[in-house]
Amino acid sequence: MITKRSQSTYSSKNIKIEEDRVLSYQFNCYGFVNHCIEVCHPEAYEQLVWAMNHVLVKAIPPSSDGQPCPFNYTSALTHLPLSEWQTVEALSDIIPGDILVYLPPNFHPPKDADFSKKSTGTHIMIVDQVLEKIGDTYQFIIIDSTRIPHSKQDTRYPKGSGIGRSPVFLTPHENIVLLQWSLKGKKHEKAITIGRVLPSKPLFSIQA
Repeated sequence: MITKRSQSTYSSKNIKIEEDRVLSYQFNCYGFVNHCIEVCHPEAYEQLVWAMNHVLVKAIPPSSDGQPCPFNYTSALTHLPLSEWQTVEALSDIIPGDILVYLPPNFHPPKDADFSKKSTGTHIMIVDQVLEKIGDTYQFIIIDSTRIPHSKQDTRYPKGSGIGRSPVFLTPHENIVLLQWSLKGKKHEKAITIGRVLPSKPLFSIQA
């Protein structure tokens, strides 16, 4: 039996390459999530793309590469009744497989912006594990694709990029969430959207 090795790097190319028994995944954060959803729930992915390019196009511009990116996910999940999706309202209701999207508070993308070439403070990831709550803080293990490791507890630490797992800590604060990559790390003010593909099942088509 011939087995294939896999490797990943962070890239806005958002492609999978098969060569010499090696699978090479080159994804940014939303490219990775889109790939998982498209493989495991193609109807849900098609519905999201349709919403981005038709219903929402006048209010929120499609991403420059035609793939739903974090602000497209947030717009679709918060403004549309999608038959293939459920919006989760509370951090306490998160389960493994849910999609976490964060944007800066009051974020609105300008038209025709190429977000593959600059940092926007937006991100999207998949919940892998729900851990015990610490006081008011919810803690999770997430899987995502990132340019640099989030913390020393990240599986990509110290210099890896691409697909991996990381702890994340979320604390409700008024109408936003304080996000930390470690309990003693910097607190980032974020607007969080939580999505769940229906029916709920694992989304991991790639081993991180």
